[in-house]
Amino acid sequence: MSGDRRLNGVFAAIGALSCGLLNPASALAEPKSPRTVYLENCALCHGDDARGVYGPDYYGPNLVGNAFVRGLSDEELLEFLKVGRAADAPTSTMHVLMPPANYLPAAELMAVIHFLRDGN
Repeated sequence: MSGDRRLNGVFAAIGALSCGLLNPASALAEPKSPRTVYLENCALCHGDDARGVYGPDYYGPNLVGNAFVRGLSDEELLEFLKVGRAADAPTSTMHVLMPPANYLPAAELMAVIHFLRDGN
């Protein structure tokens, strides 16, 4: 390998590290537990125990044993979580916005799905 090519490789590695692409700390970080992902993204509306929140500011149905959750395959539920549903959607029985969770990786969404199906 020539000196210029080696030097370019060093600069590329330094650039990747400075951009966080090769961050050793993130590579070693433990993945979040399904419960943590749920608590950080779903609990505000569905409660810490997934049994729903009913109040003046938020309304999220009980997800424990929920017929909608049970009635969809994992893939269908994953798609629903990614897309969400408008409050005025014809399929909305609650008439409350279900915001999309498309900002979460599919693996985290699947972990939440299994968390809900396994009864928390």
